[in-house]
Amino acid sequence: MNKVMVVKNFALRGFNDVRQNPQKYIFKLKKIKSAVVIACDAGERIISIMAR
Repeated sequence: MNKVMVVKNFALRGFNDVRQNPQKYIFKLKKIKSAVVIACDAGERIISIMAR
């Protein structure tokens, strides 16, 4: 039961932080999205090279 309360408190604290400062998280999500796009492009290029 104690572990459940710790997880609940941690989740609520994170939610409150996002609600108070959303710009910080939007910037991080944009950086993650650009990194994923780069990784996908690199994967497609590697596959096309291997296919040749």
